[in-house]
Amino acid sequence: MRNEKSGDIKFVWSMHHYLFTAANEINKLYAVQFLLWIAVFFVDSLSRIYNLTTIIGNDDTVVMVARDITITISFFVYVYVMTYFCYLTSNEANKIGNEVYSIFSMASRTTDVNENYYIL
Repeated sequence: MRNEKSGDIKFVWSMHHYLFTAANEINKLYAVQFLLWIAVFFVDSLSRIYNLTTIIGNDDTVVMVARDITITISFFVYVYVMTYFCYLTSNEANKIGNEVYSIFSMASRTTDVNENYYIL
């Protein structure tokens, strides 16, 4: 019985290790690109806000103002949605990590109790 539990724990532990390694590799590949993407959105939004403040005096600016406001709001919504989904993903990963460690610690406590029982 002890070997089956330790085999299951080793399998879960190895799966956690592989998932952790895969997440680190993905972060290494896309972290800089994601940061640059958000920076470009931010700079573009600032330039559109600046355009809104400088072209207000012209007569035919209603369409341009509506376009710039829509694009700026969509950029902020897009960045918020990306951030929210990143938060959800990391929250789920933390839950899985907590479950793996709780299973491992619970199983180690069980085997310690069983080993002490057999020794007596």
